Amino acid sequence: MDAWTHYVFVGPYAEWFSADVRHMPEDEADPDGWSELIDSGALHWNISYASAYPPQVKRGRRLVYQYCCMPREKRAKQPRKDMLLILNADQQQPHAVDWAGVDARREIEWFSRTFAKELGKLATLFGQPPTTHWGLVYMRS
Repeated sequence: MDAWTHYVFVGPYAEWFSADVRHMPEDEADPDGWSELIDSGALHWNISYASAYPPQVKRGRRLVYQYCCMPREKRAKQPRKDMLLILNADQQQPHAVDWAGVDARREIEWFSRTFAKELGKLATLFGQPPTTHWGLVYMRS
């Protein structure tokens, strides 16, 4: 039996590449709300709970960390539900989602606009704005 939990996300996401592992600034009072970006549930990350690191990917000749965040919290005017599927050993029912009518550009625009505050803070942390994409992000933990 598979003991992993599989996270399959299909939709808009923000992406950064970093040569090193990024950590939230150490500030006990957290006036800028860094922990909110990770722990609040607003965003889902491609960081494995087992390793606590994002995946490493090759970019040119270098191995870098790939950070991706996706919308998790339900927000106004969300184009569709069922963006994130969480599958584990308890998931006994087949699950099918039809993405044929998805407007990827509209979903990217919605994500960028609706999560602009969070993405702006993350741009500060990473030292650059994210690139936004629409596609599949898979993680297991």
